[in-house]
Amino acid sequence: MFKKTRLKLTAWYLLIIMFISIFFSFLIYKVLTNEVERFAKIQRFRIENRLQNLNFVPPRPVNSDPDLIIEVKRRICLMLAEVNLFIFMVAGGLGYFLAGRTLKPIAQMVD
Repeated sequence: MFKKTRLKLTAWYLLIIMFISIFFSFLIYKVLTNEVERFAKIQRFRIENRLQNLNFVPPRPVNSDPDLIIEVKRRICLMLAEVNLFIFMVAGGLGYFLAGRTLKPIAQMVD
């Protein structure tokens, strides 16, 4: 009976921790991808300004490499997934341990 309850309590701990972790991962992803896009835009403006100051007219607007931005976003997502997996494993182990400690006084009372 207590084994099943311990697993349920561990699942609730994990659910709460992973909800918070995924929420913050989403926020981190949005902030970092916005920074990458902002950096690419600033670089493009710097290059255009240098070319205009040297009296060169660029043949076409200078764009940042969209594949590079996509790759950076993919790598950010992958790193956040790895961090969340690590948090899941650590929180699962610690949650199981803490659930046992939480239920220990109740189990002793029943025995």
